[in-house]
Formats: sequence, C-alpha cells, structure tokens
Amino acid sequence: MKMDVIKNHLEFIISSEYWKVKHSRKNGGTVSSIVLRYGSDKNLLVEPFTLLLIVKEGNKYNRYRALKFSPPI
Repeated sequence: MKMDVIKNHLEFIISSEYWKVKHSRKNGGTVSSIVLRYGSDKNLLVEPFTLLLIVKEGNKYNRYRALKFSPPI
C-alpha cells in the first residue's frame, strides 16, 4: 500500500488510497481528522483528540494539556 505524507506549518497528513489522517502541529501532533475516502469522505471525529500529560514534579503531580505546548514534529 502506497502512503503519502504532506507537511505544512499547521498540520501533517498521512494518507493512502483508502484513508487520510491529519495531525495538528499546534496541538502537539494529536489526531485532528480521520477520513475514509470511500465512505462518507467526512471527518469521523466529533472533535480532535486531546492529550493530557500528568507529570510528577517533586511531590506534586502537574497536568498539562496538548493545547498548552507545541513540541516540534
């Protein structure tokens, strides 16, 4: 199966003849869209995935959402 990757400053897209998955760069690379080309050809997600990290820092557990950071992809 041949797959294509398209990158720009907002997102990167991985696609095949049958499906297309978009990842949001501003949301830390989380999946923002899944489309089946021979189905409805519309986004299957109601809203983009979110990422919640819980990091132990000293004696505290801090929570970070993907919207608050933008690691390079």
